[in-house]
Amino acid sequence: MNLTIIKDVVLRSVALFMTMALPAIGAGAFAGVEPVQSALIAGALGVSKVITDLAKAFLDDGKLTQEEVDGVFKRATKRSEGGK
Repeated sequence: MNLTIIKDVVLRSVALFMTMALPAIGAGAFAGVEPVQSALIAGALGVSKVITDLAKAFLDDGKLTQEEVDGVFKRATKRSEGGK
């Protein structure tokens, strides 16, 4: 695993956190949950799923390729948009 992949994962994780957290602020407000709390929970859940999937990909062969990273984040993006 090289520095480029690590940088890519970190930046994409931040973007994923934002895409998961921002919609949760409004939803949490309707449910009576503090906006910061709902955003942190939603963002952390999204990022933790991605990290879990990346760890599984790494466990397969001890390597993490750019294609594996792309696949994990594409699935996460679909989930954050309500897809499967």
